[in-house]
Amino acid sequence: MAVALIPAAGEIPPENPVFLAALSGGADSTAMAAALAALRDVRQQPGPLSSEAGEFPFTLRAIHVNHNIRRAEECTADEEAVASLCGTLNIPLTRISLPRGLVEAYARKKGTGVEGAARHFRHGAFRREARRTGAGWILIAHTADDHIENILMGFIKGSGPQGLGGLGAVNEKRKIKRPLLGLGRAEVLAYLKVRGLSYRTDSSNADERFLRNRVRLRLIPLLDRRFPHWREPVKTLGETQYITGAFLTEEAEKRLPWETGEEGYRLRAAQFFSQPDILRERALFAAIDRLGTGVKRPRLKTLRAFARGNSAACDLGSWRLENRNGTVTVKKKLPVPQEAGFSVLIKQPGLYKLEAFTVEAFNTRPLGEKTGFFAEYPVVLRTWGAGVLAEDRRGTAALLGPRGLSWKREENRNSMAYFIIR
Repeated sequence: MAVALIPAAGEIPPENPVFLAALSGGADSTAMAAALAALRDVRQQPGPLSSEAGEFPFTLRAIHVNHNIRRAEECTADEEAVASLCGTLNIPLTRISLPRGLVEAYARKKGTGVEGAARHFRHGAFRREARRTGAGWILIAHTADDHIENILMGFIKGSGPQGLGGLGAVNEKRKIKRPLLGLGRAEVLAYLKVRGLSYRTDSSNADERFLRNRVRLRLIPLLDRRFPHWREPVKTLGETQYITGAFLTEEAEKRLPWETGEEGYRLRAAQFFSQPDILRERALFAAIDRLGTGVKRPRLKTLRAFARGNSAACDLGSWRLENRNGTVTVKKKLPVPQEAGFSVLIKQPGLYKLEAFTVEAFNTRPLGEKTGFFAEYPVVLRTWGAGVLAEDRRGTAALLGPRGLSWKREENRNSMAYFIIR
């Protein structure tokens, strides 16, 4: 079975590089481990195979992450199967076991799926282990079937070029290689049969609550029956979109380079809005990717509204996108005191009596009234330091200090409601 470890033409590998193989115990990662170990052993032996052009010796290590999101006995059996395989193949193994409930809690906090949360912790463990062992590459056993599933999932979710590009064989930034990406699952299973190797089957693969499983178990068999030659065109689509995504990312970096500030990143609004919509979006995604932890990726529709200037702010969890005073910024949210804090949601006109003040909300500005501010329903009033912050879907509408209204957004639209705070 071919395993794509050889460097690109002209690339000189470091002496005896270290590869870190991610093993789950499933068919794909079991086959990858066995093929890599066989390749390693051949190259360690003197002879014509070890001296072929482009061949080089390497050190192989492995890592297994137990997410503890399935039954304890199933998770333990997976871990033991991987340990047994690595013992047989003479591959040093690092086992990582996450506290039970951690993945689910993270998924709830971030508003993401359990699969996405598990991936977050899994890849974090991969990166830490690669640094600890000096591994130059993390090897993941995705196959051509996984690649096609990702493209279909991206289509269903309405992804942009990067989502439709599926899985790349090499991710230079994250130091990830996918040696089996040119092989289908049927070829992997055939290899395991020839080698007489057993593998584990994840029970959650049959759970159709997960989009990937619905695609794999329902959509793909339907396409195979109705459109027998659909796979190659979809792969071509993925390749085209992958190239397009890489080009757009590179162009966005050239034309919209973010400046680093004390609070995060910033760009001149004039420079930002001078570029095509798609490059603005790519620049925003690039800035979000830099932020690391504590970031909630917005829906594409929300981010697109900001990129087009249709909204002045975009929530990113503990971070925030803002377009204000001629500058587009990605910055950390200011802390809000919680001891005496409050939050009030106003969805319709009326009189709202609060402890320290009264809010009057009107559908239109009362004749002659100039002491309030415009905003769009729904409006949130909440504690902000020693004052009160008023926000709508366009961002901050007004700020009230101890002496009253200290700042208001300069907007006056017929569609906007009018608020007076006394």
